[in-house]
Amino acid sequence: MTIKERLRDYKALCDDIRSMEDEIGRLYYKATLPTFQGDGVHVQSSKQMDVMGDIVAAYLDEAERLAEKLQRRKREQEDIEKLIGTLTSRERRLIRLRYFEGISWERVAVEMDYSIHWVWKKHGEILEKLKV
Repeated sequence: MTIKERLRDYKALCDDIRSMEDEIGRLYYKATLPTFQGDGVHVQSSKQMDVMGDIVAAYLDEAERLAEKLQRRKREQEDIEKLIGTLTSRERRLIRLRYFEGISWERVAVEMDYSIHWVWKKHGEILEKLKV
């Protein structure tokens, strides 16, 4: 994957991370729901307890699988952030405006108070710099 593709995918990567964190929380919540109903404790048979145990185990297995995937995605995010950290503040701003905030080239030029040609030229220089 090229640096440009990685930058372009950064926003989706962040969204994926938030979604996975939310889903892991939901799975842990479901796994810890009480096994009683109504006002009193509901005594369950051995067979019912086995089924509940299987359901809880399935929730926990899914949460663990998602947690592993989440760690991989967070490493990808950290790698991109490290790359961006090597840039000057002006270069970081250009990259953040364009790729992380999804602003058009024209708007980036206005926000940075430069011509669009300067922005395009600087963008190309930044991509070359990040390839190293």
